Amino acid sequence: MQNNEFVARLKQFLVDEFNLTFEEACAMGPEEIQALLEKCEDIELEEASKSDPISERGRLAATWVNIIQFDE
Repeated sequence: MQNNEFVARLKQFLVDEFNLTFEEACAMGPEEIQALLEKCEDIELEEASKSDPISERGRLAATWVNIIQFDE
């Protein structure tokens, strides 16, 4: 998968899961970012427990967890 395609999937994940655009996510305050992080962690854990290897939904959630934690 090419980088641009993966970035597009990451952005679409926010829309699909949270009805949230990337721009809206970037404008969130610390409490909102923490809530988003926790929701992504929950999705990652849920998906990891359901299938091996983890689903694309789980991989996207895990990537957002990494992105959010790196930005802190």
